[in-house]
Amino acid sequence: MYKTMSALIVMGLFWSACRPSALPPLPKVYDPHSNARADQAYVTHMALNVRVDFDNKQISGKATFDVVVSDKNTLMLTLDTRGLTIDSVKLDQESSMANYALDADIPNSDYASDSSAIQISSAQATMGQALRIFVAPTTKEVHVYYRTGHEADALQWLAPAQTEGQKKPFLFTQSQPNLARTWFPCQDSPGIRMTYEVPSALSRPLPPSTTRAGCSPRSARGVWR
Repeated sequence: MYKTMSALIVMGLFWSACRPSALPPLPKVYDPHSNARADQAYVTHMALNVRVDFDNKQISGKATFDVVVSDKNTLMLTLDTRGLTIDSVKLDQESSMANYALDADIPNSDYASDSSAIQISSAQATMGQALRIFVAPTTKEVHVYYRTGHEADALQWLAPAQTEGQKKPFLFTQSQPNLARTWFPCQDSPGIRMTYEVPSALSRPLPPSTTRAGCSPRSARGVWR
């Protein structure tokens, strides 16, 4: 049994922490360092619910994305990943399972029978792997269950002996310049902005923290934003 503990996570993200009251305009950007295609579909908000395993130096859990489908013909959401294991993907109220393949053009056995599918392209040195999720014109949410790899460059793990108190381990994240994709799937480009939230169930016994200012860090519902 893995010993899982929660961590102090400093989220080194490009994005604001306040959820928008209205949908932002369509990002009109091309980023050569990202696989994201905002002209097809883009993310406006992410809810991250993860576990932190210090023994195995791994983060695992679910990232839920609010999405806007821009192109009603292509019907594809493309996320950046690098070294992530994708366990499953579901759409909207998690009633629709999205089929997927870990290698480009090599689908799983159910691929042909379902229009929802995932393909992960060949890994590249800095770009990582494009996670392409086929969505419906009415899709509002995408849920990605995933695990980080051992070479997640954004994650900095400190043993208790490396901390001031020398009693508990410590984890902080550094997502710049394009390392966010190594610890959660995302449209990893500063031109595509999203808000985020993290349930405080993650915070025991050590509370998470963020680097962003301007909003209350925790709501009455116990959610860090």
